[in-house]
Amino acid sequence: MAENLTSRDKSLRPGAHVSLATSVVAFALSRGIGLDRISEATGVSGQDLADPDFRPPEEVMPTIWVLIANSVPSDRPLTMEMAKATPFSFFADIAHGVQFASTLGEAIDLLVNHQRILSDQVDSSIVTSGDETAAVVSHPLDRLDGGRMSETGLALAWRLISHIAADPIRPVRVELAHAPTGAVSGYRDVFETEPVFGAPRTALVLPTSARDGPVQHASAELFVYVKQHLGQTLTRLSETGRADPLERLKTAVIEAAN
Repeated sequence: MAENLTSRDKSLRPGAHVSLATSVVAFALSRGIGLDRISEATGVSGQDLADPDFRPPEEVMPTIWVLIANSVPSDRPLTMEMAKATPFSFFADIAHGVQFASTLGEAIDLLVNHQRILSDQVDSSIVTSGDETAAVVSHPLDRLDGGRMSETGLALAWRLISHIAADPIRPVRVELAHAPTGAVSGYRDVFETEPVFGAPRTALVLPTSARDGPVQHASAELFVYVKQHLGQTLTRLSETGRADPLERLKTAVIEAAN
């Protein structure tokens, strides 16, 4: 029997937020890779990829990045080209919340602490050591695409943070746990500094003092509203994620019995 899923059912399934997939698909299309090739590589139909309520498997994004890397010859890092062109809707509703924070610290905390809305498997944290604060991110599927999806997300996060900041800000350091995917100058164009490649972690390191910096369009009331909405979404996703293995186990037992 075919599943009759509501929009909410589909949006709470394990996987990644569709905004990640549509962003990478849009970039692939802009580089001449047809939707039929993307669907063939990922096993996901174009109709599903266009569904705003669809939560695609996590493997979809790195798979598309491998397709891009193998199809589009370029000396420049294509990840940075995507980061420069992609709208902040890449971060879904989180992008709306950060612009209303009172300080950059609040904005960064919101962005980092709600990454599970974007990806079930992402591991993100904030690490403060003296005068440096790092937003650290890792994903088990980085091995599939050489870290391309993670560095794209980190570059977009830097673009978003610098965009909302009321005062000029520069990163102390950018650390990438993998090798460069193109000319280092392409990374400098986006991050305003040369990343440390082959680092023990992937992180955007900012001055701790920058956390107190103001945000251009701060609104305490709107920030609380969006934060509550994101918290509820994260709770529902967590509950769904905990239930999902049990559902798979029950399905396996039924199938074995038959």
